[in-house]
Amino acid sequence: RQVRRGRQAASQRLDQSLVRQLYGDHPFLSPSRVEDFYRCPFQFFCKQGLKLSPRRQVRYDPLARGNLVHDILCRVLAGLQSREEMTPEHLQSLAEECVQLYLKQHLPQGSLDNPRLRAQLTRAGEGVAAMLQELAEQIRHSRFFPAAFEYRIGQGSATPALTVTTPEGNSVSLHGTVDRIDRYRDENGVEYFRIVDYKTGFKTLKLSDVIHGLNLQMMIYLICLEQGNGGQGAGVLYQPAAQAKLKLGRQATPAQWKREKKKAYRMNGLVLNEKSVVLAMDDTLSGESIPVKALAKGYLKEDQGLIPQWELLFDQNGKAVEELFEKSGQDSLIDAYQLGLVTEKVLDKIREMADRLFAGEIAPQPVETGGGKACTWCDYATLCRAKDGPGRSYPSQTNREVLKELEQK
Repeated sequence: RQVRRGRQAASQRLDQSLVRQLYGDHPFLSPSRVEDFYRCPFQFFCKQGLKLSPRRQVRYDPLARGNLVHDILCRVLAGLQSREEMTPEHLQSLAEECVQLYLKQHLPQGSLDNPRLRAQLTRAGEGVAAMLQELAEQIRHSRFFPAAFEYRIGQGSATPALTVTTPEGNSVSLHGTVDRIDRYRDENGVEYFRIVDYKTGFKTLKLSDVIHGLNLQMMIYLICLEQGNGGQGAGVLYQPAAQAKLKLGRQATPAQWKREKKKAYRMNGLVLNEKSVVLAMDDTLSGESIPVKALAKGYLKEDQGLIPQWELLFDQNGKAVEELFEKSGQDSLIDAYQLGLVTEKVLDKIREMADRLFAGEIAPQPVETGGGKACTWCDYATLCRAKDGPGRSYPSQTNREVLKELEQK
């Protein structure tokens, strides 16, 4: 009976005065909270409105993979001033120093007397050092260079929070922290930036998610930086930050191991479809650092190897010739006009969320994607029991299909 009453109450709308008591007149949110709302309004209400927290077992894990890797990557890359410093020996030394500093800050004195912990530390350090070598190789083939780490947006930062106001007068402000910002200035003095987000798990940037209110974080940060005079957005990329687990047979050659390792650390996301930008991100177009790879027919075979034919790979407007690039690369390229359409769609979703929020919407409406229903990972599923009912879904589309649809509209 209590569950039934709870579900009936959740299907109602909150009173306007109660909404403002819970969220304030001008909510200050992170992009993740906007995604929570589109994942399920009831989840957002429990988390952001009622501030309900699930009971969890307290576990002390100073070597939590995400925290350790994230901290070391930021410290090491922030300490580099040029590509010349990216020697294997220097990176190894920096990684070891950062591991020791991290442990001093997070481990009680005497913890390293534990053999098991020492072994974990050794494996973690080796994994991070190997990953740094691959990241360094990516940066060597790129004219983009890391310029900012853990960069805050809003909350007193040089880049203000993104404030969105709807025609009805409802407004929200969005703030957050960018893992890494890489910058590049072209020969004409145009300043470009790309946003890099570290992921210890697998994640891809699908525009079919973005236009339905999910996976908005990177696009929101791009909007904030562009509006804050941070330059012109050149891309948003997820950087794999987990130790590569390669599965090759005993007969695999060193070249195969090397190729698979590079593939494991390849970034994925969106890249601005401009010749100068694409080549500034990867001057080889091998697909080993960014998700844009030229096909063999875009190269000329000579004694010294394969020579890329730029006049074939890019048209007179500087755009990549699609049929000369792998399909995955075609899906990752986006021109300035298309990027503008996507960012406007993101702003529309934020406005929609603001109006629905202030209208008091809290009814359980879990979204269902290829990974399953949102209820599967929701801490509040036992309160609404929506897991047993139908979920919202949307068609899975390639990025090219989404962009074509936005252009037609």
